[in-house]
Amino acid sequence: MKKIITLFAMILAFGYTANAQQKKVAAAPVAATQTQQNNDDATTKAAADITALHELVQLTPAQKADLTKLFVQKHKYLATPDFSQQRKDILAEQMEMNVKAALTPEQLTKLEKNPKLITKLTH
Repeated sequence: MKKIITLFAMILAFGYTANAQQKKVAAAPVAATQTQQNNDDATTKAAADITALHELVQLTPAQKADLTKLFVQKHKYLATPDFSQQRKDILAEQMEMNVKAALTPEQLTKLEKNPKLITKLTH
């Protein structure tokens, strides 16, 4: 009788554990879909930033590639739900420094004449 009760308890325990694992697996595709959507949004917004900058300043292909990576990363950070205003300000400062470092002096002069575009690119 003790063996039957022990066997029944073990079956229930293993059954409960198996169900708990299945619930975790079912939640994973939803998170992956959300992450993919955020990546697509960041890429789209980065492309818009590159286009706006390229209209003002003619970028080389190498500059486009470097700045695209930078803008995609910026938009991923900004898409984070708990990104504080202080962190956004620090990110804007870093973005401005990185964008200015990637440009030639002539390009930088043209960009500095358009503060609205600098604000759009860094915030």
